[in-house]
Amino acid sequence: MAFDMKTIDELSLDELRDVQARVANRLRSLEALEDAKAMFDYKVGQKVEFVAARGKTFQGEIVKVNRLTAKVRTPDKKVHRVVPSAMKVVK
Repeated sequence: MAFDMKTIDELSLDELRDVQARVANRLRSLEALEDAKAMFDYKVGQKVEFVAARGKTFQGEIVKVNRLTAKVRTPDKKVHRVVPSAMKVVK
């Protein structure tokens, strides 16, 4: 279903909420697909850097690669589940 701005302006509140929910679901699907594809760039044993939820940067080693996340062990022996968009390989 294609929308132009005139069509969007004519939608009711319920119809707009439905469109919003569909867009949000589609975005989540595309982001998950992107993350799954990005996981192919990471291998067990690689050193990576990542930013945790509260903004703190960590470095560690990938110990397991799952479909959507990698498990990364930091020097303090804690293991974090990290999405690929939050990681980068360090040399």
